[in-house]
Amino acid sequence: MRLTSPQCLTCNVQDCIMKKINSASLMAEIQPFKHTYEFKRGTRLYREGQEPTGVYFIRTGLVKLEKRGTHGRTMILKMTGPGQSLGHHCIEPGDLHSSTAVSIEDSRCCFIEIDAFRKAVHQSDTFRGELRRLILADAREMETKLAQMTYRVVREKVADTLLYIANRYGYTPDGHGIKINVDRQEMADMAGTTKEQVSKTLAELMDQGLIRCRAKHFKYIDREGLSALVEGQLSR
Repeated sequence: MRLTSPQCLTCNVQDCIMKKINSASLMAEIQPFKHTYEFKRGTRLYREGQEPTGVYFIRTGLVKLEKRGTHGRTMILKMTGPGQSLGHHCIEPGDLHSSTAVSIEDSRCCFIEIDAFRKAVHQSDTFRGELRRLILADAREMETKLAQMTYRVVREKVADTLLYIANRYGYTPDGHGIKINVDRQEMADMAGTTKEQVSKTLAELMDQGLIRCRAKHFKYIDREGLSALVEGQLSR
């Protein structure tokens, strides 16, 4: 669903890269090419290998980035939430999306048409610098994830995935837990393992008292204990 798009400079999503440009004139140039869309859970925003039509900026909700492996297996690279962007790597003509973006839950995103986005990048040194830092941070995050998936055992991978989900959903120990829109298969795709291994590991972690969960409701998550497990400081 397409909605009226707010002005970037007055938007209340503070972490968005567009807020860091801080140029009223540049924002005025972009505004006619900026739209807001709502996506239901499971909606694909774009596909791996597709030519980009624009860049998405998440205002509410969560979107996963996934990639197909050589044997057709899906890997979830990351979950993106409010303040984060999608498709910003495609800054040059001929660039194609390197992953597929699918909404994990109902989401609302701003969208800037690709030509307007690229023009803004080339016009603003500040924007270009911020975008370069964002792309480098994404690359470092991916390198770390791939290294961890290579050398960690299943329990460590699942524990790390739980910590990632807890951070993304804003889990706090004094709250009522979190209800996530991530199923066991998606957790497996994030951890680089199987759905069966995820279910088995979650049961083991519950037996150890590190988590309490039922289906998608995690009532308790022992962050310190899971962190110790990830770092190999807790008995397997």
